[in-house]
Amino acid sequence: MHKTVMSLDEPLHVVSPSSSTSDEHICFQYQWHMRICTRLLENSEAVILVVSRPFATLYNGVQFSWTLRLADEFVATAAADPIPSVRRIFLYLYYKEGPSRDIVVESVDASVVESNTGDLLFSGLHLSGKEFTLGSGWPISLDKSKQDEFTQFIYKNINKNLDFIVDIKLNTKMFDPLTYFCDVDSSSPSHASLVKEVCRAYIKETEANGGEDIEDLKYIEDTKENEHDIHRLKFFHGVKQVTDRCRGLAHKVGSYDDFRKIVESAFAQVYLSDVMLQGLENVEDISGLVEGITFSHIPSLRKELEKLLCAEVMSVSNFCIL
Repeated sequence: MHKTVMSLDEPLHVVSPSSSTSDEHICFQYQWHMRICTRLLENSEAVILVVSRPFATLYNGVQFSWTLRLADEFVATAAADPIPSVRRIFLYLYYKEGPSRDIVVESVDASVVESNTGDLLFSGLHLSGKEFTLGSGWPISLDKSKQDEFTQFIYKNINKNLDFIVDIKLNTKMFDPLTYFCDVDSSSPSHASLVKEVCRAYIKETEANGGEDIEDLKYIEDTKENEHDIHRLKFFHGVKQVTDRCRGLAHKVGSYDDFRKIVESAFAQVYLSDVMLQGLENVEDISGLVEGITFSHIPSLRKELEKLLCAEVMSVSNFCIL
């Protein structure tokens, strides 16, 4: 019997790994304390509809949020219709928010316990191997033979408090933070390598001539504008120059947009490592860099810096954010 109760406002943590594939899957448990209640439809029919507060599965610094819905899929028929109205109670799991548009849930198991004693009242709700898209949901289903029994059970407990215990099993790969950063080196390694060489050559040229071909750079430097505004000007000028110099690669990559993304990501990597990170010595310097890039609105540089910092943190022995 599950006895761990998690606050609705707290992220869920790992309860236990899969017994057979503990290195590949992790399991989270949510205990939904709720009161079975009905709502009136326009035709004055009363149906059951209860929605949980959002809750999150959190591991290794990656979080996905979910919600549950207990609903009466009530199909009302006309009074003269010989076919009786159909009532079916289903428990749904919805994917609300996360770093990925789509996520595969390995399995979901749910049971119902008495709120005060924890005694098991109903079990057998199960969902296996479903892909969720942001905003979508699936019913945690039952065998047909038990569906009517579950519906009757819920209706017998209207206006009573019950606890739904829901175990969600996910693949550990979904909780690798680096998965959610664009990696130009993996997607187009040969092209990225060539583009980076052009980026380095451009940066050396700019350092040698003082950026004399960058419009407004001299004015901004003379007026002592924010250092990161100067980086912004240099960065976008560099992206344009490298794009022009590497234009011959565009047809080998696919679409021109894909080519532009490769150039911008590659230039961000090189500019960050060869220019912006030079001379930084402490945490305060890094914090100032993150803040400056954010306020100067240089998205590509921010993503590369986040990826770099994430990789550094993940490299610490036995590091794991819960």
